[in-house]
Amino acid sequence: MAATIAALCTISAEESSTVLLSTMSARLSAMAPYRIEFEVSAPDAGSSRGSMVVDSMRYSIEIEGERLFSDGRLRYGISAAEQTVTIDAVDPYNRNLLENPAEGFNFDAALFGSTILSRDQKSIVMELVPAAGVLDAVDRVELIISSETLLPRRIAYDIGGTILTIDILNIGHVVLPAESFIFKPADYKDYDVVSFVD
Repeated sequence: MAATIAALCTISAEESSTVLLSTMSARLSAMAPYRIEFEVSAPDAGSSRGSMVVDSMRYSIEIEGERLFSDGRLRYGISAAEQTVTIDAVDPYNRNLLENPAEGFNFDAALFGSTILSRDQKSIVMELVPAAGVLDAVDRVELIISSETLLPRRIAYDIGGTILTIDILNIGHVVLPAESFIFKPADYKDYDVVSFVD
């Protein structure tokens, strides 16, 4: 009897986590285009602040003078320090928030196992286990969302025991100029351009 009750509780928790993840994703989509201000940190690497803007499959990330943005088809990495532009194709299956923000909060049930670890009036803490090949080198993901808004507050990647943490400092709708995700070669005429696309 106890085993049956425990099994039912586990199933209920899994269903609830799936609903919560789906709701979070839907609220982010409804907010688009949205801007996230964040702080990323890792042991022995310190911390850095940055921001990202997401509009459907288009996005832009900026961290300490480095910029990565996509028009939905190609991805452009801009390094002001090295005076380089790197161009490659977008990997639509990449779920890493810092590499593909358009899919960074897409925790499809077919790709991630999910469990609620704890919840209170302020936060819901969830553990996500990616299927093989979904998040390279990532063993598990811890996601914290607001109990009130159901929007993300923290995401932490466990990479072989090393934890990469992204704290969400602010998130909200933003109005963008039409050219926000357009690569303009004239703006980088003094940069070395390296392209991995035909």
